Amino acid sequence: MLYTSSVPSLYIHFPFCKSRCAYCDFYSCSLAQLKADRDKIFRDYGDKIIQQNSLLSHEFGIKDYSTVYLGGGTPSLYSLKELERIFAALKLLPEEREITIEVNPESLDSARLREYGRLGINRISMGVQSLDEKVLKAMGRISGREQALQSVQLLKGWKEGTWSADFIFAYPGQDKKSQLEDLRQFLALEPPHFSFYSLTVEEGTALHRRLEGGQLTLPDDEEMEQAWEEALIMIKQAGYERYEISSFCREEKYSQHNLAYWNSHDWIGLGPAAASKMGGRRFTGKDLDSFLASEEQNLLSRGDFYQEEILSREDILAEEIMMGLRTKWGIGKERLESYLSFDDFSLLLASTLKKWQRRLVLDRSGLRLTSSGLDWHSAVMVDLLLDLDKFFDYNTSL
Repeated sequence: MLYTSSVPSLYIHFPFCKSRCAYCDFYSCSLAQLKADRDKIFRDYGDKIIQQNSLLSHEFGIKDYSTVYLGGGTPSLYSLKELERIFAALKLLPEEREITIEVNPESLDSARLREYGRLGINRISMGVQSLDEKVLKAMGRISGREQALQSVQLLKGWKEGTWSADFIFAYPGQDKKSQLEDLRQFLALEPPHFSFYSLTVEEGTALHRRLEGGQLTLPDDEEMEQAWEEALIMIKQAGYERYEISSFCREEKYSQHNLAYWNSHDWIGLGPAAASKMGGRRFTGKDLDSFLASEEQNLLSRGDFYQEEILSREDILAEEIMMGLRTKWGIGKERLESYLSFDDFSLLLASTLKKWQRRLVLDRSGLRLTSSGLDWHSAVMVDLLLDLDKFFDYNTSL
């Protein structure tokens, strides 16, 4: 079922981790970095989350949120008492909406799962990443294979909701054979939903430094391309639907929160480094120290705590196409025609449609990539963005 709500979504960032994984470039702080008492930091942090939500929801007239996602960092490190206090203040009562929390295997137990269900959390997203002990060690993951398997068994017995798992493709130290065996064992866990990411090496990460220093080497590109093609076949044979470039599920267990992003709906982000998009504006918070020290007026959307970006009509259209084409549904005809007529779009994109005729489709249902085209998303987008640039250079009516 596609996400259709016009009510904004909510993202709450918890930047705390026990330690930082080698590949991670998300904003986070290790517990060892905290200068003050951890319990006090967590209480102060909860106070600021509550204050920021109160200010932004009043500023934008937000009465409720359609989906809620607690990401990090490692949100499952947060005390249940503090989490309950935040949920009560934000009025995130158990209702028929998706509320997701990210967890790591080592921070999950049956008591915590029960409490999550009581709070109204109905979706768990767990970082498995690999079931190969050597790969997990190279990643800097705290939990090993056995801990991940134990946590999966807990999730399989969880009655209050559904769950998802993250899995990384083509990590240093893997070849085609070991990658596909790792995936085979992962699929045997039968997650209702999973994200299967190709590794991106980000500058500033421990992984990047190790690769630069020659301590690790990336797998062979050609071999990994073959492994990826075989992996997609394995996934399909296991009964999974690929509904987004990196997202797979059974029985339409789509991530409603992520669909909100891919369908370019509005959302509020709370906490340091969290981005919000409301209308034609995007505003992104700064670091933890700035967040905790911010005065009330600075937490309003135009306050000093944020970096602001004003999105032009061209920016919004380009982003809608880029995000929408990540999914198998693409962008609906009605949405496209809120910018240009179908015939005008056909003319505008004619050369790109011809070039990518086996990958990109524009018809009466809208614009979308074919199943084989999803892996060509970035290359197709280069041509689509050039088409849009040409249009906006010579037309000012849009």
